[in-house]
Amino acid sequence: MSNRIGRRSSTLPMPRELLHCSDHYLFRRPKHPIDFAKAYADAKFHFDTFRTLGNDLLEQAQDAFAGGRNVRLAAQFSAQAIVYFYHTLYYVYHGMEFDIHDPVVMHDRMRTLSTKLMLVFDDNHIENIFTLPCLKQVLLKTSYSAEFYMAPQELEMHMGRVQKAAEIIENYCGLRLELYKELGTQ
Repeated sequence: MSNRIGRRSSTLPMPRELLHCSDHYLFRRPKHPIDFAKAYADAKFHFDTFRTLGNDLLEQAQDAFAGGRNVRLAAQFSAQAIVYFYHTLYYVYHGMEFDIHDPVVMHDRMRTLSTKLMLVFDDNHIENIFTLPCLKQVLLKTSYSAEFYMAPQELEMHMGRVQKAAEIIENYCGLRLELYKELGTQ
């Protein structure tokens, strides 16, 4: 049966329906005005909590690496720190918990917020950056596998990238918190 003018085809999207989304979410406009003061308070609490945990883990990673050259512990702390930093970024921008703990997927979902963040972790034609897949493997192997090994030079490179990402994420979260604070006072 042919589709007549004025009748909707079952394959056409409904009004206000997103045409494409890889996560299959239906995004609707908010019905009530947004309370930016509450958003600021929630985001600030989350930012202070998980940024502090991430920085503490990075500091412990540096101590473990420098003091006893404990590569396994330093790698595990660095990998967990980047997960905390991405959780912080997601919460500050979206106001909800991140549903995943894989650094590769987290970066893929959040990378467009900052070109600087993309430059730290994305591959390019000059340099093959494999920090996030490595940190994913660290999270899986350091806890349960006795065969984990990482060269100290490689770990040092990954720790430097995690530190850069932490600074970028803190900066962008700070900017977003300032915006919430400003909009909350209006």
